[in-house]
Amino acid sequence: MENTEDEFHTLVEVEEAIYSLTPVEIIGLKQFAHARLVFCSSELSADELISEAVARSLEETRRWNLNLTIVQHLIGVMRSLAGDQRRTSQAKTDRLAGDVVCQQMVTIEDRSVDFTEIVHGQALLSVIFNAFHDDGHSMKVLEGMLEGETRQEIMSKSRLSEQEYGAARKRITRKMVQMRDGGQI
Repeated sequence: MENTEDEFHTLVEVEEAIYSLTPVEIIGLKQFAHARLVFCSSELSADELISEAVARSLEETRRWNLNLTIVQHLIGVMRSLAGDQRRTSQAKTDRLAGDVVCQQMVTIEDRSVDFTEIVHGQALLSVIFNAFHDDGHSMKVLEGMLEGETRQEIMSKSRLSEQEYGAARKRITRKMVQMRDGGQI
């Protein structure tokens, strides 16, 4: 199948979408990055992984397909980057193991993971979700956004109408701004 320019968003659309990311979407990206890095790589921080995904999107080395939301696209880029880091790290480990066998010596590398960032991100999500615990529609929208689902997927899965979804998004945005301005997040 041949790719055409029509299958991808333009650079202007990419820039607009990145600058329009909501706080909830950014938190979701950070959570994904933290989770991905725990299992794949300790060479990058979550912020570095997100920044690299954004940079690759803006450089158009990773093109944004029309069938994906910007969050889905960035998650896919981060998944790929983390996988590349894991493979690079594994190759380094394999070379080191070969050297160890040849020299008959053992080298142990301490690869401790900083779980404080993960705990902080989870605490932040907890604060946000607690703020909406009485608002079922907003909770469904937040959960869907955290999973990287599209508007249509959230509405279909949660059986929300256009109006219910739109109203929930507005409540989420208003509350997130209030929480940010109040120093809660």
